[in-house]
Amino acid sequence: MTGKTMTEFGPPPWPAVTVRPDRPRVEGSTLHLSWTQSGGGPLFRHCHCFIRYPRQSLENLPPAIAWSVFSGLIASLYARHHQELTLHFPEPIPRMALAPWLDLHRCDNVVAGPLKESEAPGAPSTSEPEHIGILFGGGKDSLATLGLMGELFGYQRLTLLSCVFPERSRYLRTVEQRRDRHALGPIRGRTGVRVQKIISNLRCQIGEDASSRALHTGLYHALALPMTRQLGLELVTHSNEFNHYWTSTQPNRPRAGFARSRPEADDFLADALSRLLQQPLSIKNPNFCIGKDGAIRLLKERYPGLLTSLMMCESVTDPNQRWCGNCYKCFQYAIYRLALNLPDAGLDPQTFFAESEWVQDHLARASQAKVGQWLPELSSRASFPAFSHLFHQHPPDTLAKQLSGQAKAHFLALTRPFPREPHPATQAWMQAALDKLAPPRTRQLAAILDQHLPRETARQIQLPWGSHRSHIDYDAAIAPKTVAIETPDADAAFKL
Repeated sequence: MTGKTMTEFGPPPWPAVTVRPDRPRVEGSTLHLSWTQSGGGPLFRHCHCFIRYPRQSLENLPPAIAWSVFSGLIASLYARHHQELTLHFPEPIPRMALAPWLDLHRCDNVVAGPLKESEAPGAPSTSEPEHIGILFGGGKDSLATLGLMGELFGYQRLTLLSCVFPERSRYLRTVEQRRDRHALGPIRGRTGVRVQKIISNLRCQIGEDASSRALHTGLYHALALPMTRQLGLELVTHSNEFNHYWTSTQPNRPRAGFARSRPEADDFLADALSRLLQQPLSIKNPNFCIGKDGAIRLLKERYPGLLTSLMMCESVTDPNQRWCGNCYKCFQYAIYRLALNLPDAGLDPQTFFAESEWVQDHLARASQAKVGQWLPELSSRASFPAFSHLFHQHPPDTLAKQLSGQAKAHFLALTRPFPREPHPATQAWMQAALDKLAPPRTRQLAAILDQHLPRETARQIQLPWGSHRSHIDYDAAIAPKTVAIETPDADAAFKL
């Protein structure tokens, strides 16, 4: 590696880096990726990682698919963190295994080779997918997607793609057991849905302070790519709520939130991967049209059996505990349980607000804040308007009547900074977003949403975004950037 610390390097983008990948190696159900690095910054602790797909054999995995996984995971991370990336592949790889990922991440700083041209026509997407994969984390959004897809297409068509890749290797087994015990096992028993785990130490290898620790949807699609082919998935869903997809946060300054998982990006990547896989493929985010609190309301009213398997907390501690009782996710669920009268799923608001260390740590800051002041430790920018609307509907003074003693006092202190303002879009579904998304069975999906959530027909929406306001314009088109991959003379630059 570089031999220097993050402090010595400073924040990315770091100086130019050269990466020489080894040929991807398959061992049973495991894909091994390794490479060497010269120059550049401390992006990875170690230049190797594995991705395991339990109960699957990868012996017939085409090399082009393996190289696409490397490109979507390793190459794109290097390109985003460095001023320039030079890739020396050990053999000619198809341009289509590399280029779409660089386009998705808008990386125009890559010199790569040897590449071979192998353009192929894309397989048309199907309006009636037989095999559907759901990227599933266990939270309210992916759980609501499971309920919707199960109702629209039947659970027998669904496969939950459960990615297990914590930040420390010692937690690999703990995270897997915890998700099995509290989410995957009960859901599989209730619905009969198929489960495919994807287990990797990729995040364990990423340097402590590298910005890529904030994961993006493209990484999940790259991790799942061998299963997309192996299971013949024609539709793969991810679940990110609509309020993350702002198109600007200041007047006359366009800035797209979650740009790499907008419908334009999903359609682009699905078309590129369908060419590589030579099979129909669509990528859709049903939650793109559902407000922040829409998913939890759908679960309560339409899919209550799934709600008992909700696992919002991302703790890596005791696999026997669904909730750690000491994080923002637990705080969020405790509020939902009080406001929406959710069934008991193992977290008691009275105990949480009275005894949680997380609550104790944030009391002083919340008590000193002004009403209407956004505190990042209590909510994300995207969540701020949703909580403001929730407390407009359900004033904290009223909710606090369900609590007593210290729990009541702590709850009122923590909710004090949130304004009681109406932002009805946070509990609605957006007609313009659904039109843009254009998922299979659009009409049936709209009919389900209409039964539980108000329909918002505006094509532009404004919401608070921390101390600013976010603007969501459904007529804006923010497509991936087509970038050129420089390929110098092989004898001069790529002599291996």
